[in-house]
Amino acid sequence: MKQQHVFGLVSLMLGLAAASCELLHPVDVLRIGPPIERPPILDSGGLDGWEVSWWHADSPVRTRPIPADDWIDLPVRRESPVIVAFRPRLSACPEPWQARPAGLVIPAEDRGPTSYRTAWIDGFASQILLDSARRGLDPSALNLRRFADTAKDRGSVNPWRLDRRRLLDDLVSGDLWIYSFRLRPSHAVHLDLPEGDWQGEFLPAPGMVVGSGGWEGEMGEGLQRFVRLSDAAVASVSVDEGGDALILLDF
Repeated sequence: MKQQHVFGLVSLMLGLAAASCELLHPVDVLRIGPPIERPPILDSGGLDGWEVSWWHADSPVRTRPIPADDWIDLPVRRESPVIVAFRPRLSACPEPWQARPAGLVIPAEDRGPTSYRTAWIDGFASQILLDSARRGLDPSALNLRRFADTAKDRGSVNPWRLDRRRLLDDLVSGDLWIYSFRLRPSHAVHLDLPEGDWQGEFLPAPGMVVGSGGWEGEMGEGLQRFVRLSDAAVASVSVDEGGDALILLDF
């Protein structure tokens, strides 16, 4: 009887401790869904679902797949910021092409509603913050609202044109400032691509319509990939500092 009494007392104390913790740190279940804007390639490219990655103060970066029409429910402490990325999985678009994610950045001070949708324009900031968390940075130490807003302001209609490597390095090293958000230099290029419609990895951005003479226009330095849905061809285009473009085609 005495042993049962001790076990019962221990159970009661553990229950009271858990209840006290919940009172001190209330938890909300946040319901987070895919973006409202639906670029045509989500239908023509065969949307299989989403690869969802998230971080909050009580969790390292985690990732799991969900079906195309699903949302994800995340139990999160009320005072914790939340970062989420929804990357579409498209059956008709082979690697190495990979769609850029939609994103959501919720600073702790902006927590209010329990239902949110991601947005394509916030995907860049979300991905950078998740990558920095994987490298050991605590995103809650940042002014997350200012970070996300600056990425949108400096990147304009397509934040993925920003120099991602420079920004991530400055962020992790503690050297972040306004000029860490810098557009990659761009050059006028001529691409001898096969004819057709080529879609980039940032889905809301217009693709390239290539005629018999190839394609001409401005393109940022670095590696960019495009997919042609008619035959699942992938073009990897690398633009160097001199504006020379190297093209690798995968059929």
